[in-house]
Amino acid sequence: MKKKLFIVCYFLVNTAFAQNFSGGFIPYPNTIPVNQNNKNISMPFGGGFDVPQFSACDLDFDGKKDIVIFDREGGKISCYLNKGMTGQIAYEYAPQYAAKFPKKFIDWMLLVDYNGDGKEDIFTAIPGGVKIYKNTSTALNGISFSLVNADVQADFGSFVTRLYSSPADIPAILDVDDDGDIDILSMELGIDTAGDGIYMYKNMSMETYGVKDSVNNFIVYKRCWGRFRESFQNCNVSLQYQSGPCATGNRYLPEFTKSEFENLVQDKSTGGKHSGSTLLVFDSNGDGKNDILIGDIGCSNMYLLVNSESNTNPIFSNFYRYYPTIDPILVENFPAAFYIDVNNDNKRDLIAAANTTGNADNFENCKLYLNMGTDSVPDFVLNSNAFLEEEMIEVGEGSHPVFIDFDQNGLMDFVVSTTGYFQTNGTYKSGLTAYKNVGSLNSPAFELVSRDQWSLSNFNISNMVPTFGDVDLDGDIDMITGANDGTFYYFENTAGASNPFQFNFKSNYLTGLDIGNLSTPFLNTSLSMSPNSRLAMISGERFDNINYWQDTSNTAEPKFKLISDSLFKINMRAVSGFPSGRTTAVIHKLFNSDQERLVVSNANGKVYIFNHIDKLMMSVGPAVIDSINLMQGQYTLSNGGFGITMADIDGDNKPELLAGNPQGGLVLFKNQITPDGIKQTQLSQSTVKYYPNPTSHLLQLQSITNNKIKACTLMNQLGQSIIQQNIDAIAGELNVSSIPNGVYILKITTADGIQFEKIIKQ
Repeated sequence: MKKKLFIVCYFLVNTAFAQNFSGGFIPYPNTIPVNQNNKNISMPFGGGFDVPQFSACDLDFDGKKDIVIFDREGGKISCYLNKGMTGQIAYEYAPQYAAKFPKKFIDWMLLVDYNGDGKEDIFTAIPGGVKIYKNTSTALNGISFSLVNADVQADFGSFVTRLYSSPADIPAILDVDDDGDIDILSMELGIDTAGDGIYMYKNMSMETYGVKDSVNNFIVYKRCWGRFRESFQNCNVSLQYQSGPCATGNRYLPEFTKSEFENLVQDKSTGGKHSGSTLLVFDSNGDGKNDILIGDIGCSNMYLLVNSESNTNPIFSNFYRYYPTIDPILVENFPAAFYIDVNNDNKRDLIAAANTTGNADNFENCKLYLNMGTDSVPDFVLNSNAFLEEEMIEVGEGSHPVFIDFDQNGLMDFVVSTTGYFQTNGTYKSGLTAYKNVGSLNSPAFELVSRDQWSLSNFNISNMVPTFGDVDLDGDIDMITGANDGTFYYFENTAGASNPFQFNFKSNYLTGLDIGNLSTPFLNTSLSMSPNSRLAMISGERFDNINYWQDTSNTAEPKFKLISDSLFKINMRAVSGFPSGRTTAVIHKLFNSDQERLVVSNANGKVYIFNHIDKLMMSVGPAVIDSINLMQGQYTLSNGGFGITMADIDGDNKPELLAGNPQGGLVLFKNQITPDGIKQTQLSQSTVKYYPNPTSHLLQLQSITNNKIKACTLMNQLGQSIIQQNIDAIAGELNVSSIPNGVYILKITTADGIQFEKIIKQ
């Protein structure tokens, strides 16, 4: 849908960030239990993945190979430390290592040790080509890489130009001809066709220098490596192909000029003509000869070609359409395979996952086949359909979490929206995945209760983003969701105050409310200018501004009036130097004595904290006072960006930050901001009596220990402070007559510590 564009003069936001806080946000320790399918998962906030590519590398210098995942969706790098013993699979999410890798990789990344020093180096894509980073890590200084070849060249016989690798593919990088140095196999560049054979780019380091430590001297050794051609019609091949370049095993004279080749390779829209193939070369049967496992775009299977000749002059004579023969790889619709040891038994295992960001499996799409044979004669047995991701919160792709107490028991739960779970018929199933808090006010624990909470998938709202608030002022919490097309949907809570949410869709409400693309609403009272307690709503969108409405209704039906299509004249592109993609904005205090602030995520993977907001000064923009690099250099303009939500889930009176990402996972960050220098202890047992509960007017407070009650704070289900009162006596009272009926959390601060209680106003 389209919207009228407003021409505004954007307020120039101060982008010279001043660090006003000590501590900031750090990844939350892996101490919060999360139960999925009757199992406590080991790394619930491990970030998830969508289109993963697996490599092995010792990140912490403990002698065990860890896992590094590059995700084609969003260019994200994720690191998982190997904590397993011999024969054991056990990994720990380690985001601190991802920050050590170079930034903004595209398309593919593989870690391969090219110089034999035992440390894996980086091979990654440039448009139509390859660049290489050397691993310069040491145990003393930690992980580091240095660029050694920004654009790998190859001698094509009559000219030298870029070594070609299609951006859609994953090449094979290994010592193909057993001479000691690392060669590269990639699908052929086609001028008039899509390219259906394999180039062998031979590394001449050993021949030229007598050592393997060079990646600057490649030649096109074979144009039809293995003497086979892929089919254009189906997932098939032609073996021992005898025409054209396949008729000879020698180097060839190109059938095109250097300028033709370079123009096609450097075409940023295609990067060359090849529809898509993934290559994994290994010895499948222990005969010492390189075989190849191939995945093709549009195919769910991977087929194996078996070498009947030698590694220097391979000829593939046998074709297996499905591999392994028992429980074969079937990943819709473009699989790739990776070959690393995951269970510490010194035998490489097989991992298969999707290799495309669209129209492909995005949930439980990562198959692990453990090697039950030997490393030289593998025998792969299916172990898991969701390797690593089964240990995480994962919703397919495009996750957007929101904290909300949906069962009304006084504990903060959360729901997660998704771009959609891919279905076998090629469609996506959207909706909300819900996690219930089964812990306590200061010790959270979560449990998966539904992957389609409130059956919202029936409404087919693409890229849904929910927000919650008492829209109709009846005492319970309603829901509004954003959508991919920039519209909004209203769901009235019919359960009544203090009851678990039940929603009824109001199809005739919010009609005409449209911001163009990717609406991300947030209901709040901070910006409300209504004299009758109606809510205000802000929303990010596809572009760089934040929209702001006021509910002007006098009935149960909301009537949101646009106040500004550029709240505070904030332009996220000006703030971040990067397009917003899909901005998410929330309003929250960051600590006990703070003022409410605007906190905004952006497509560059950062979250920006603005100074305090003033609803009476809409034309004066708040300045950015801090930024948090939550995503370790990740960036994206797709899959809904980076959704954020904030709430105090561990009872320290400081909100944690929960972030979603394009890959469908979540990362939780602990708030360590301590500007007021107050250290407060959470009590294990009550020291203050409170009564009556439920209450309609006055809540009485009485100290049991005769230590003074210093203050009390009443918070709503969104974690926002509603009433704050100093007491400084052993007894006091709190007047709640002016607030709506509902469930609240009472925080009582005494000389003994902090006490939390569930309070019902009715």
